[in-house]
This record gives sequence, C-alpha cells and structure tokens, in this order.
Amino acid sequence: MNKNNEDLFDLSQKQMDSLLVDMLNTRYWVAIKKYCEIGLSSINSTLSSVDPFKEPTLCARAQGSKMALNEFERYIYSIKERMEKEAENNENK
Repeated sequence: MNKNNEDLFDLSQKQMDSLLVDMLNTRYWVAIKKYCEIGLSSINSTLSSVDPFKEPTLCARAQGSKMALNEFERYIYSIKERMEKEAENNENK
C-alpha cells in the first residue's frame, strides 16, 4: 500500500465528511453518480426478473444494495447541511 492510501486511514470523521462535501459538483462526483445509476439499473433488472419466493436472499441483497446507493447521496448532502449550520452558528457567536 502506498503512502497516500495509508493517509486515508488516518482521517478523522470530520476530515472524511469535509472531503465528501468538497467532492460534490466535481467530475469525481459525476463519475460516482453514474456508477451508482448503473448499479441501480442492474439491481432493478435483478429485482424485476427474480422470484422473491424462490430466491429471497438474492432479492434481499439487491434491495439492501439499492437502499445503500440511494442513501449515499442523501447522506453526503445531510453532512453538507450540518456543516453549513455549524459554520452559521460559529459566525453568530
């Protein structure tokens, strides 16, 4: 593992949150969103073609993955909102 990857493991939660928010509206974010959309398309295809009674585990995994991909963006925007509120509170002090 190179030094840059090792540094990633030393990030605090606040640093990780900041990096995720900084990533919004960048090419990296567009690439991640496209990847998620491809994943969601594949998951939706799986869910529409699998009998949940015959393959409940596969359906549960697909539904869990779908939920995670959908929540990822909401989570980052909630971090951004929280950080903005904290900054606003600090300015008002």
